Amino acid sequence: MNTPTLLLLPTETACLLFEHSIKGQLSDGMWENSGPTGHWEFWARTIPQADPTRGPQTLLQGERPKKTGYRLGALRPIVGQDMICDVQKRGFPEYTEKQLIADMRAIQKEMRTLTVS
Repeated sequence: MNTPTLLLLPTETACLLFEHSIKGQLSDGMWENSGPTGHWEFWARTIPQADPTRGPQTLLQGERPKKTGYRLGALRPIVGQDMICDVQKRGFPEYTEKQLIADMRAIQKEMRTLTVS
């Protein structure tokens, strides 16, 4: 049985954002037609995990992503309000745009910080 690749993120809200918004944007949203082909598949199988004691990073389990550079901030003017509402509905009613920006920066950094575990 393969151990899944983990995304270590500093907050639960960043995990929710990645799992319920970013994954969809990579495969069927903003980056669906970008290359290389299948770039989103690695991230779709990745599990976000909140760990405020460690810096953002991806704990690789053998496989490496085809693409790590995504400008997540470009999503904010398009679907930022939807992402905020989604996180609020999932148990964080006080979630703000400021927190969204911080979470998106942490996710983007994590996607570029690859560690073999």
